[in-house]
Formats: sequence, structure tokens, C-alpha cells
Amino acid sequence: MGSFLWAGQCIRVPMQQLALPVELGGLNLHLPAFKCQALLVNRHLREIENLPFYNSFVSTTRNPPNLRIVPTNCPCLKTVCSELPYLPSALQANPSANLLHAHYLNKIDKPKVVLENPTANWNRIWRNIAAKHLTSFERCHYYLLVNRKLSNQRLLHRMQRADSDMCPNCNNEPEDIPHKISTCPRVAAAWTVLQRRLRNIAQNRNISLTHLLQPTLFAIRRSVKVKVLKTFIQFVIFVSKDNNVIDINELEFHLDTEV
Repeated sequence: MGSFLWAGQCIRVPMQQLALPVELGGLNLHLPAFKCQALLVNRHLREIENLPFYNSFVSTTRNPPNLRIVPTNCPCLKTVCSELPYLPSALQANPSANLLHAHYLNKIDKPKVVLENPTANWNRIWRNIAAKHLTSFERCHYYLLVNRKLSNQRLLHRMQRADSDMCPNCNNEPEDIPHKISTCPRVAAAWTVLQRRLRNIAQNRNISLTHLLQPTLFAIRRSVKVKVLKTFIQFVIFVSKDNNVIDINELEFHLDTEV
């Protein structure tokens, strides 16, 4: 599934995060693993009284689950025994597949970027980058960008997919996302073009890179906000597509046609 979602890209957002609701940093993706687990546990909870073999094992193995005594040829029983001790008593008394699925979703960790910067207004950030006025292509790239999954040498080096974290264009400093799209000499002139355009859109208001990478964008009208988001992410798409020298005229044309 990961290869399908990310078109073979090596840098991906964790699959479990995608199952979270959009307002919590996910894509509301229904993961088969969670759905199947909820259906399995629900079925056994509803029929456990009619399965004395299962009932005896469940009562013997719980708190904490001692799975070594479960026969190896009963994988479903092992799953049920491992889950039941950690289910709320109310859920065990009145189970349903939907409630169990919601319970498993609630156990998913918050996105890494949220944990690293808990003071940011993440609900607003996730809502902004999921705006329906952005194309699916733009939303996808903004989602990767906010989750710090835009390909860069520092990230690739940490993943042991690059020999060095130095910028391949200037070779002056490590390439992280801010360097790649704003401070590298390769993009300096292009960044100036972007800043000029954003000031024109936002009525001479300066929008910092930080507020573009985590776009809360307070006190900006919706129509202006959407245009700011579209302009910035189209700029990122353009400068990130390869490492060639950036043609400013081509960039201007790209922004004129795509925004």
C-alpha cells in the first residue's frame, strides 16, 4: 500500500498517521489492519460465550496476556487474547466493530511534527493545507512538506540513503528544507521572486518561511490565504523538481499559469 500511495518514493509519512482524521494530521485512511482487527475482536466478543474453548483461554491468559499457552495453530485466538486485557470494560460489555476501530485509532501516536512543536496551532495548520481550493497534487506536496518529508540531503543522509548531508548544489552547508527552498544560492533569486509575489498577494504583509512551512496564517482572508498557499507550494514544486539552474522567467511563467 505504501508504494502505491507514495509512487515509490523512499520518504514517506508513517502509514498509521494516515489513518488519523484530517484535523489531527492524517488523511482519514481506512487501514485494513485496524479494520480487520476490530472485526475479529468484535466477532469473538459477541460469540465468546458460545465458544468454551476460546472462553477458557481468554480467562486464563489475561492481565497481562500470557500468549505462550495459546496454541500456535490458533492465530485468531492469540490476537483476541492479546487485545482483550487492554480494552475498556464498557467496550467489552457492549462491543461493536466501529467502536473498536475508533479505540484503535485513538491509540495511534500524534504525528512526529506535532510532538516536536506542541505549541503550534496544528488543527488550523492541517485544516489550511487540506483546503478544497488546493488541487490534490498541491495538498499532497504540502502534506509532505509540513511533515518534513520533502526530499533533502540531511534527511536522506539520516536514512542512510546519501553519503553526505551537504547541499549538492552549493556544497557550503547541510541541505535541509529551509536551505533547499530559500537560502541556497541556487534558489536565492527565485526566493526573492516568491517573496515579492507573496507581498503583492497579502497586501504588503511579509510572510516568513516559518509561517509558510507551518501555515497558520491568522488574520488573512480565505481567498488571500488560498492564493498564498498555492503560490508557495507551486514554488516548492518547481524548485524541487531537479537540481538544474533555475530559470527565473520559467518560474514566473509557472506561477502565472498554475496559481
